[in-house]
Parts: sequence; C-alpha cells; structure tokens
Amino acid sequence: MKIDFADLVHDQQIQRGYSKDPLRHDRVSPRLYVEMKQAFDQAISYSENIKLPVLVQMAGKEKIVSNEAIELFFSRLGASPKKFICYETSFHEIYVDIEKQKARDDMFAFLGECEL
Repeated sequence: MKIDFADLVHDQQIQRGYSKDPLRHDRVSPRLYVEMKQAFDQAISYSENIKLPVLVQMAGKEKIVSNEAIELFFSRLGASPKKFICYETSFHEIYVDIEKQKARDDMFAFLGECEL
C-alpha cells in the first residue's frame, strides 16, 4: 500500500520535505498492514476498559485511516472524561495541517482540564 504525502498535509512545501526525509516512508508492507489492522480491531474491542481521560482528535479529510473506526473506538470508550473533536478541513497530520493551531490549543485545553 502506497501512502501519498499529499494525503497527509495540504502544504506542498511540507510534502516536498517529506519526500526528502530519509526517515519517512511512503509504503506499508502487507504484513505491517495486517498487524496494524489486528491491533486496531483489538483496541476497539478493549476500548470499554479504558478508564483514563481520552481526547480523540480526527482529521475530517482523512485518507489514511478509517474515520468510521475512529468514531467506533470513541463511542465504545469507557473513559471519563472523554472528548471527540473533528477538524473538518484537515488531512491526516492535524498538528501540521490547516487547523494545526486549533488542534494544538484543543489538546492543551483538554490536558489542562484533566486531573492526572
């Protein structure tokens, strides 16, 4: 499975940087895909056991992972408090994309509200 850097972030300068970064890759092997899928399924099946505070932030224009799976995971969480935020115009990497400042602010606000 090939990952297109244009599906990660809107900014073409960042995309070009990704293509030059030796630590970035644009492919997922079949085995890695299968193992990740199994891990995601397991996370969903055990999500009701998670009791710690959880913030789930999701890209609205996601092309890499399943938003339906993210929403299912969130709906089954046993966490308290839990909060779900979707960044409608962002691609996969919400912390460097169009709504990056809002995503960061929301994360820090949630952490500030939690008593850990």
